[in-house]
Amino acid sequence: MRMKLLAGAVAVLTVVAGCGSPTETTEETRGEVVIALENWAGYEANAAVLGYLLKNELGYDVTYQELGGDETWEALEAGTIDVIAEDWGKFDVKAEEEPSARDYAQIARYTGVDGQIGWWMPKWVKDEYPGIEKHSKLAEYVDVLQTSKSKGKVQLLVGDDDYVSSEKEIIANLNLPVEVVSVGSEEKLIEAARDSVNKKEPVLFYFWQPHWLFTEMDLVPVEFPEYDAKDKDCTEKKMCGYGPLELNTVVSKDFAKNGGDAFRLIKNFAWSSDDQSQVAFDITEAGMSPEDAAKKWLDLHSDLWQTWITA
Repeated sequence: MRMKLLAGAVAVLTVVAGCGSPTETTEETRGEVVIALENWAGYEANAAVLGYLLKNELGYDVTYQELGGDETWEALEAGTIDVIAEDWGKFDVKAEEEPSARDYAQIARYTGVDGQIGWWMPKWVKDEYPGIEKHSKLAEYVDVLQTSKSKGKVQLLVGDDDYVSSEKEIIANLNLPVEVVSVGSEEKLIEAARDSVNKKEPVLFYFWQPHWLFTEMDLVPVEFPEYDAKDKDCTEKKMCGYGPLELNTVVSKDFAKNGGDAFRLIKNFAWSSDDQSQVAFDITEAGMSPEDAAKKWLDLHSDLWQTWITA
């Protein structure tokens, strides 16, 4: 955590007029909290709410750094960011691959939101092409789901290449005729889903829950062998679908030690999938700024967020 002055109460020596001895006074100061900003709506909702409270309720300066994937973790290790507002299991992967990650990072709190990654299609596609939602049947529908970019295979659209993803391993190990095609962002995936419904053009895409898009349209997941944490073929060889994930906030070790009230807020922060989806919708679809979307939600839920600060 970067401090502009000293954290907490700072002793200031002043000379009082007419008196030869110094008098000690106290000045309350706050530092700067740097939050990584990754490019999906749920993350932005978390970051907006935390940032608003840090700034407006606790008096910290808040800076957002737009980062992605390994860049975020490199910045955390280097000490240039303090907080990852939503982690989709990357901390566990990093800690397994690089045990030293536990020396500079730690999980602050489960956010109360559970994530589920999968491959999805609009329900009309399943209704029109029976069995297409089963992974073992995708080979029968190459003609339906291929495009000029998919090299004669089923096209699977993904967003940002930095997203947590095992698509290439799943495709290889389940011997699926699928080509991954990146569109670069969450917004492009949403656009593709809407085009599929509006233009009746079949589409298959990587997506996740929770997300407000599921309240707008009926989406159907591809059925993979069920995730089993005890099955090595599943966990190591990726011969199954994704398992559910508890989504956490992650902080630097330094921030956890020296972050004071700011860290206490991050450590106590927990809300619901519906809460997150509402703020995310207001940012991405209702045209609100992240700050305004956060304030709207916070104004309606003061009993909850007050506990994050005082608990």
